[in-house]
Amino acid sequence: MFTKYGNRHMMVVLVKFVDMELGEIPCKEEKTMKLKETFNSFLETETEGKYFESSTVTYRRKLEVFCEYLIVIGNLSDNNWEDILRGMNEKKFADSAIYYIENYNIQFYSTLDNYFSVIYSYFRYIRDFLGISNNTIDSEEKLKSLKKLIHAKTKDYNLITKKQKSPISDDVYNELLEYCNECINNPKSDLLKTTGYNKAFTDYVSAIITKLVMYAGLKIKSIKALVRSDINEIVNTLNINNYRIHLPDELSSQIRNYLVIRDSIAGNDPKGALFITNQGKELTSNASMFEVLSAILQSREAESVAKFVIMQQIKTGIPLGQIKKLTGFSYITCLHCAELVEQENERTDKNSINRLLDSRLRSLPLYDKL
Repeated sequence: MFTKYGNRHMMVVLVKFVDMELGEIPCKEEKTMKLKETFNSFLETETEGKYFESSTVTYRRKLEVFCEYLIVIGNLSDNNWEDILRGMNEKKFADSAIYYIENYNIQFYSTLDNYFSVIYSYFRYIRDFLGISNNTIDSEEKLKSLKKLIHAKTKDYNLITKKQKSPISDDVYNELLEYCNECINNPKSDLLKTTGYNKAFTDYVSAIITKLVMYAGLKIKSIKALVRSDINEIVNTLNINNYRIHLPDELSSQIRNYLVIRDSIAGNDPKGALFITNQGKELTSNASMFEVLSAILQSREAESVAKFVIMQQIKTGIPLGQIKKLTGFSYITCLHCAELVEQENERTDKNSINRLLDSRLRSLPLYDKL
């Protein structure tokens, strides 16, 4: 595919300015310091979101891409940056989308949507706080025209249009883990109450299930398929989707304690469902399985938690095919996580990436043959 900006992009020399709190915003030498300052001041006004795509890390990355595009299309400097921002029209905004797709191998329309959401918020910020207006951003009619233009220009790239859930952020993961441990280690009432609804038991089991998702990134159907014999209490392993994985020490101890309670209610039939209600029946309610999520996410949707974990699995080098089989999620879901990881990696030191890539290539059997 012909790339409009690919060759020109390779000719652009960028340097990075480091902000100890906000991170790095790449700009061209020292001629774009004022633009960089507006990026940083904008980021300071944004509240850290619960999800990856509303996090400061993601916002920062989108601004970096936009900055690169501005360098490519014009001789950006401290003398003309305001005029360039004011002069961004529908065509230039759409072209920035093409630049993003081509230079960063974007495959999901949701990633592009997120990019424009950030850029739109940034332009609203500089209008409201710096008095820098843009006719396209300020016009509902032109925004509608822009959306149509972007759709037309990106049609040939066959972007995946299926709506994707965003992974949770690092902070939310830590907050959720703390809450789960609290529900497991300090239940608010008697777990052995088997009549009626037992909120403490529901939260207790939900917290254990959620921690399994937080460890292995499991899909709901994979959890529902677990039976009593899938847990080996002697060697602390879990059989899941034809894999046998070791459990972390704390989670393993918590599951062993759960099994004592579970078996006292439902018996220890090896083929019995691993997770049960307080009345000893198989737990089938998705809402009950992820009850604890509502306290942190105001939602019982577990996919966002699982996708955070899948991103970590990708970072450690586990192949997407194995992640798909282990977690039970589709290849498209895993691929979306891989795209988000790639965006994070763009912020990694290029020398480190180069050393890793060079080392991996030299370890190939083909290396000696060639």
